[in-house]
Amino acid sequence: MKKISLLPLVAAMAAVASTAQAQNIPADAGRWSGVSFSSPDKSVQLWGRIDLGLRHAPSNLTNSNSAVDDDNKQSMENSSTGRWGIRGTTGALKYGLRGFFNLEERVSYDTGVLVQDSGFTGSAPQMFRDKSYAGLVGDWGLLQFGRVPATTDFTISGRYEAFGGDSYASNGSRAAAALARVDNAVFYGSPKIGPVSLSGHISLNEDLAQNGGLNAYGLGVDFVTGPLSLSAGYQKDTTTSCSENCASTFDERNTIAVGGSFDLGAVKLLFTYGNTDKITENAAGTGSRTVITLGAKIPMGPGELRISASDRDDDAVAGGGSFASDTDIQRIGVGYQLPLDSNNSLNFSLVQEMSTKRFDAAGNELTDRSGTGAEVAYRLVF
Repeated sequence: MKKISLLPLVAAMAAVASTAQAQNIPADAGRWSGVSFSSPDKSVQLWGRIDLGLRHAPSNLTNSNSAVDDDNKQSMENSSTGRWGIRGTTGALKYGLRGFFNLEERVSYDTGVLVQDSGFTGSAPQMFRDKSYAGLVGDWGLLQFGRVPATTDFTISGRYEAFGGDSYASNGSRAAAALARVDNAVFYGSPKIGPVSLSGHISLNEDLAQNGGLNAYGLGVDFVTGPLSLSAGYQKDTTTSCSENCASTFDERNTIAVGGSFDLGAVKLLFTYGNTDKITENAAGTGSRTVITLGAKIPMGPGELRISASDRDDDAVAGGGSFASDTDIQRIGVGYQLPLDSNNSLNFSLVQEMSTKRFDAAGNELTDRSGTGAEVAYRLVF
């Protein structure tokens, strides 16, 4: 009797099962989790991004509260915030599930210093400032738990800014003053329902009044069809930076953010709008910030020309009717990205700060600074 090997049949069945398993992963799972599910096998990846540039720019133009200073400076800068992290997936689990995790730190690679949250006051350093979560994904959607990107960051983030939020010429604060990361939180992302997918997060109120905790939630929706992509999100953040008995100093800010793009082939047009109200950390909750960006991405030669314009308008963000902390900025960035391969690129930036206005408590203009800056940066992703 001729023997028939079953190995080819078993291998074929395994391949079909792997394909079916991959098809159970929602289309947006990779964007939400920051993890690739392309392989059905268990995987662990050490990765990072180093993005350093040589910059010639007006001295401390955007950050200085001093009088007008037109002196230029040359410096080495992080063209975008450096990162390193560990991320990975399990193989197939029971009930059609797969597990994943993502731990990510931010680093200033020009000095090797870890980047902490601006309001961080804890005694232990933050090890994974950008992300630290684990999750499960299946055909019903995705759940992740821990320190997660907030909903407005997922829906808008760098998706609808011409530089992806990276490089000297990019324009930030696209979700106005919303929190970008949320601790002790649960995030859910739905599978696509036609062209629509939904997302949302909620954080757990861990002794907010006593220990400077966080209570927040957000909802987002994406609509993607053909060359058109639109996203919108709402987010409420309740925080306090004091250490105890903080019930009268809650900061309960609300943010609405919208973004979109339309790809015409020869050019891709992009926009974002973000508005945050009740910024001030006090019972009255006064103050607001509105940020609008417009952009374009144009394939040109071996790379891509990018243009981004931003307008930021603060209104009494210091609270108590004071305009002393307001900064109104109009800025244009033009750049060119030259890919060296799929993970390396040279990025050229030219920036014009059209206007950077600061005010006294009564709202009288103190300074209106402007200037031009340029940078060439090398970005390496490993």
